[in-house]
Amino acid sequence: MRKHVVISLISILLSVCFFVSCRADLFPEDVTDPVAGSTEVVGIPSSKAKVIILSGQSNAAGVSLVDTLSEADTAKYGSGFEDIMISVTNAVSGHNSDGFVKTTTGWGDNTEGLLFGPEVGLAEELSSSYPGEKIYIIKYSWSGAGLKDKFLPGRTGYRDLCQAIDNGLETLRNQGLDPEVVAFCWMQGESDACFISTTRHYGNNQKTMVNTLRERYGNFFFLDAGISTSWTYYARVNNEKKKADCSLGRCVFINSNYYGLKVSASDPAHYDAPSMIRLGHLFGEQVSLHIETNY
Repeated sequence: MRKHVVISLISILLSVCFFVSCRADLFPEDVTDPVAGSTEVVGIPSSKAKVIILSGQSNAAGVSLVDTLSEADTAKYGSGFEDIMISVTNAVSGHNSDGFVKTTTGWGDNTEGLLFGPEVGLAEELSSSYPGEKIYIIKYSWSGAGLKDKFLPGRTGYRDLCQAIDNGLETLRNQGLDPEVVAFCWMQGESDACFISTTRHYGNNQKTMVNTLRERYGNFFFLDAGISTSWTYYARVNNEKKKADCSLGRCVFINSNYYGLKVSASDPAHYDAPSMIRLGHLFGEQVSLHIETNY
């Protein structure tokens, strides 16, 4: 039921997007670079427990269907990855893990375990790139939430995101670990791309969010995925993302459209299952390119 509520809300949002001005100057070309931003490599001491934040709206929460995976992938991702642990908070469905669990499918934005998000592909890539090393993902998502309305400092989503991170870090400290946030994976912008007023300010708003989070959690790498072509001002949001990421240190823009990510034929707001796996891989590839853990 909750899955259908989420999809219905997103469908309404998509419909609103299409009743807008067609002025040509509002629709630039999409970003063409596969990735853009920092090339820095950061060494993290082996004594640290490496933490990766995964956040955003519904494509971060995960509305991709487990039952559309192949039989082999259903088995592989259902069994999960022993060394990649995840703590999940989905604000809309309330499908939360209540602590760290093994990363598997089923942690998307419904309580029946029918959906999954980027965490699965991310875990697979991390498991391959850092064999035998424990890595901890803290996922906080809010389906349908705009950056301006929910994720800016002082807004509800920002406060709840920080609470989820703080809870996860405290859990690890209580286990005798010394956690450090090394990367932040951000899949958001679809809601903001419905309105030119929020689109115009997206880049500056994102910089505000990143800078404020870094004041609290350190100078982590920020990995920022572009949004799909389903949204009216998608290209402008992607350009705003790239501009913001290139102006900040330790930021990378990942061009999801360049890599061929596709939305579901029946659900134009959300990535299909193979694309959701690929999105997680793209995040993981950038983590492995920029974070070295053998120090």
